[in-house]
Amino acid sequence: MGVSYSIDRAAHRVVLVLTGPMVNDEIDACYATIFADKDFVPGLDLLVDLRGSNDHPTAVQMRERARRSGALTNLFSGRVAQVFTTNGVQYGMGRMYSVFAQEFGITAEAFTSISDADQWLKDLRGPSPPT
Repeated sequence: MGVSYSIDRAAHRVVLVLTGPMVNDEIDACYATIFADKDFVPGLDLLVDLRGSNDHPTAVQMRERARRSGALTNLFSGRVAQVFTTNGVQYGMGRMYSVFAQEFGITAEAFTSISDADQWLKDLRGPSPPT
């Protein structure tokens, strides 16, 4: 699996890009790098780009991923947008993650385009406070 990220403080988000099958140790290592990054500040949204993933998780694995995400709500905003290809199975698993995530304090949604996911995060965040 490949894991990379970018931090966009102006857009108030971290973009996590996952390719290939998901491996928890690699994701955890990437999170550690993100949290140590000088541009990271607590409260950013998380946009997860899974368009390059060929993972086929089970419902049990999706619930575990939601639980793991819930453990990070003290660092992220608790808003997670997931972007998938139009593969029906993967998109459906993303919708399942969204349901499981609610139990762990995460507001999540599945999308098939980055622009739709980004707009959803912006709408949830609401207007920026005046500077």
